Amino acid sequence: MKSNGSNRGALRPHYGGRAPPFLLAALLIGLVLIGFCYYNLSSQYSALEVQYRDLQERLRAMAEKRESLETRHDELKKTLEDNSKSLDEKDKQLLQKEQERAAVEAALRKKEDELMTKTREADTAAKALTGCLQRLNETSSKLSEKETSLAKLTSEVDALKAAVRDAETKAAAGVHSTNQKAAVPEVNQNAIKELQTPAKKEETAKELGNSLQDVVSANGTQGRTNITTQPATTQVTKTQANHPTLLSPPQ
Repeated sequence: MKSNGSNRGALRPHYGGRAPPFLLAALLIGLVLIGFCYYNLSSQYSALEVQYRDLQERLRAMAEKRESLETRHDELKKTLEDNSKSLDEKDKQLLQKEQERAAVEAALRKKEDELMTKTREADTAAKALTGCLQRLNETSSKLSEKETSLAKLTSEVDALKAAVRDAETKAAAGVHSTNQKAAVPEVNQNAIKELQTPAKKEETAKELGNSLQDVVSANGTQGRTNITTQPATTQVTKTQANHPTLLSPPQ
């Protein structure tokens, strides 16, 4: 066995303490591969680091943007709530305005009905006023006619009064002359006053009234003698009572 070992050792080449060339080539190839891998990994790490930093910046920007968006969302949410409340209030106000508008329209229709009623009443009143004016004109014309008739009647009454006064004067003169003829010279004035009775006064008054009626009939106003006879008779009677000398003869 020792001889075999020695034989194998004898078969190997002797390099004189140097490494074999394939081992060096393998080491060199390994070093090249390791260097290439290191360079490649270093390049990738640098790119990844740049990307990581970029992503961090983008993440920071996105976080800030998210915060801004959240703040904006809160503001918009609050604004939406305020707008919702305002919209509810506007709806209530709109409903109230609609109710007020309906009430105003109802009042307007009522006022229009009242206006139409008042217009009809005004038309009726205008027609009634026109009729009243026509009746007033007719009444005025009738009143003018009545005033004319009254003036004529007044003139006739004045003429009748003048005729009555003339008749009274004539009757008084006739009574005075009659008393002078019928008087007795021996009887004094006091006895004649005592013998004169009321019946005689009435007869004298009737005679005077009849004479006045004759005078009035002669003037063509027979219808008015009944009105003027009694006052004239009364006036003559009063005149005779106030002036007894008309019935007594002179002394």
